[in-house]
Amino acid sequence: MKYYFGKVPTNDVEAFGSEGLFEYDGSYYYNQIEIGSNPGGRDDFVISDTCGRSIPVSTDMISGLARVLLDIKLMMGTIEEAEALEADLSDSEAVVVFE
Repeated sequence: MKYYFGKVPTNDVEAFGSEGLFEYDGSYYYNQIEIGSNPGGRDDFVISDTCGRSIPVSTDMISGLARVLLDIKLMMGTIEEAEALEADLSDSEAVVVFE
């Protein structure tokens, strides 16, 4: 079984071509995860990218990996919020009203 993520924008495919990209049902993707049909079967899954890199990860580690990815997502959201706040602080047109 394969999962695809990181959909390639259509204008990028038109401009640069589709060589090396993962294709499914007329759409192209930068990343793929394969489990079951990979050499490790159900004992591991393989994360691959369009640069030809891949890494097998034991299915025993899914919970830890999910926690790490969620932590990174939350951290990136916090950074984006801080950057937006910093931009507002230097914007003389920004207004906050308390009633």
